[in-house]
Amino acid sequence: QAAPDFVAPRVNFAHFLRENSQYRQALDQTMIAIDYAPEDPDVWLTASLIHQQMGNINNAIESLHTALECDETNFYAYRNLSLCYLDSRDWRRAIGFAMQGIEALKMNPLDPEDEGDAYKILAIAYMNLPDYRNAMKAINRGLEIYPNDPQLLQMRRDIQNRSGLY
Repeated sequence: QAAPDFVAPRVNFAHFLRENSQYRQALDQTMIAIDYAPEDPDVWLTASLIHQQMGNINNAIESLHTALECDETNFYAYRNLSLCYLDSRDWRRAIGFAMQGIEALKMNPLDPEDEGDAYKILAIAYMNLPDYRNAMKAINRGLEIYPNDPQLLQMRRDIQNRSGLY
């Protein structure tokens, strides 16, 4: 097992490389970190981000599932899975993982904005089904966290215009 002082710099360097579009090198650094700390969900989250930016959605999803095997309460793995499924237009899976992320936050509270992000994802997925009633519930919950969020406010207006119900 590697000391955190070895793994963390590798992951940080991988993020730096990823942010500079050096995806192959970033993935190489992440794989070294994974070799030393395969039970660390953060290395798998990093791998998933790199895979996603490389267009390898299946590898990104696999890495996120591995992160959840390491820590089943990892909100970021659930959130990123829901984002992957939004990108794939798999609305029901996006909803399922966003809801699991919200449940994970109850066990492992983080920044309240994280919960707001999960409700945004829910709203987007529900709007695309379309399930305006549940989309509006998610929007309203998101607005409790982000009262002036322009995206949530626009989604609410869109539902009002489409459905005439609200």
